[in-house]
Amino acid sequence: MKIFLTLLTCILFVSGCKPSEKNLISIGESVVRDSLNDPDSAKFNSQYYKYGDNGAYICGDVNYKNSFGGYDGKKKYYVYIEVVDGKLISHGTVTIIKETDKALSEVYKSICK
Repeated sequence: MKIFLTLLTCILFVSGCKPSEKNLISIGESVVRDSLNDPDSAKFNSQYYKYGDNGAYICGDVNYKNSFGGYDGKKKYYVYIEVVDGKLISHGTVTIIKETDKALSEVYKSICK
């Protein structure tokens, strides 16, 4: 029984070191919210893409209220985040892509595959 408890404790300790994918997505969505006029209106469909040891791109769709108070419809977005011990260390610029912006759409496709 002692061996089992010791093993379980070690597993929990090791798994607690890295933030979960869900936690990373939540951190990325928070960065995006902070860039919006009405952060509470944001609705997300997000994914996580590991990039290096502590970095990740959070990509997906976001729908949020514009300055007139109406929803504009889903737009693709991405943001780079760097997280250490579950805390945001730094992040890149939040990029929300207009449908007509072909160049940024290509960047999105290359990052968020």
